[in-house]
Amino acid sequence: MVKHVISRCIACLTAILLLINITGCSPRIEISQADHTENVKNLEMWKFRSNKEDYVISRWVKQWNEENPGIQVNFEVIPYNDYLTNRLPTAFATNSAPDIYMISAGSFLKYAKAGYMLPLDDFISDGLKKDLNPQSLEIATYNKKVLGIPIEREPVALYYNKKVFERQHLKPPTTWSELESCAKTVQSDAISGICLPTQINDYQNFIFYTFLMQTTGSTDSYMAATQFGTRGAKALSLWRNLAKYNYTQETSVQIPSDIYPFATEKSAMQICGFWAVRMLEKYYPDLEYGIVPVPHPDGGSSVSVYGGWYQAVNSNSRFAQDAVKFTLWMWGEDTSRPLEWCTEASSKVPARKSVIDNNRDIFYKGKNTFFMQEVMSRSIPEPRYSVEISSTISKALQDAMYSDKKIDDIAKFAEDQIHGYIGGESQIF
Repeated sequence: MVKHVISRCIACLTAILLLINITGCSPRIEISQADHTENVKNLEMWKFRSNKEDYVISRWVKQWNEENPGIQVNFEVIPYNDYLTNRLPTAFATNSAPDIYMISAGSFLKYAKAGYMLPLDDFISDGLKKDLNPQSLEIATYNKKVLGIPIEREPVALYYNKKVFERQHLKPPTTWSELESCAKTVQSDAISGICLPTQINDYQNFIFYTFLMQTTGSTDSYMAATQFGTRGAKALSLWRNLAKYNYTQETSVQIPSDIYPFATEKSAMQICGFWAVRMLEKYYPDLEYGIVPVPHPDGGSSVSVYGGWYQAVNSNSRFAQDAVKFTLWMWGEDTSRPLEWCTEASSKVPARKSVIDNNRDIFYKGKNTFFMQEVMSRSIPEPRYSVEISSTISKALQDAMYSDKKIDDIAKFAEDQIHGYIGGESQIF
């Protein structure tokens, strides 16, 4: 009897195993898992590395991924000096570019002309368009199409070490000649007179543009470029003189926009952006410093150029609409994220007017007030030159700082190149 029962059990078990093999249950389980994985849309987002700010976006990405299991974002940060000069252009050239990427005003035109940016007009609400700063929105527009979401505005000013200036009985400079004199006076083996960016990249041009635009006495960036032989020569001459007292960058991966040289008292002055206020407040609270508008040419008036970054969607992305959805979630919907980016992660002027209007107690407090009132009132958008124009200016700037060529020759050669590139005003921007 027992043998009979055992035999029947063995027969049943054999039949079950045979049925599993015939119907392919195990493979179906694997296919089901594979199908689930394939249904997840994996997006890549790139940004230049900014160690003191990136943690905020990383946290947002984590929140998004938890709330949107079907659309996952991988956030990658890349060293600044490699991001715009190598990684991003190479990625687009090899069809391996990210779905979402940050782009500066200085590089915006290059990617817009190449068709690497998805037009966002059909996705941006009228309310958001009205809320965005008009000048920032204009920079993000090419051929009447909005190609990026403005994130911030970043005006620049001159930071100076109060203790160093007091020891030398100096007042903060207001003119170019005073700036050069102060840099020379405070220069020593222990501290550099000033910190200006030295490497060829968008940031160096961005800081230089403030001095270049001051020579025009206007907001006319076309004039500044096409009359570079005279106007550019003045700004180049100043930078050559200041290079004698300039801080020497310690490593090639050092972020050029970092206030570190000034904060650690390796430089007595630094031309830097609004973002440095929050950095100094968080990480160097004991530093005694002051801020003044960027000094202007003798007999002229102070002008500051403000920059900022834009979030763009790769027009060739397989998941372009999902990338747009994520981008608008970050910057175009809840104002808490733009507010956190412009106050907690760093100090910046938001691109959205409502963020400022609803938080005036934050933006008009302490040193923030100086930037919001004194600097922004004399600030103009960073010139959006073509890559040919910006590269020509970069080369002229390097020659002025590090060669023995005559300034007039450098500036005239650059102007001739600029005129050779343009067949009309429309081709410069």
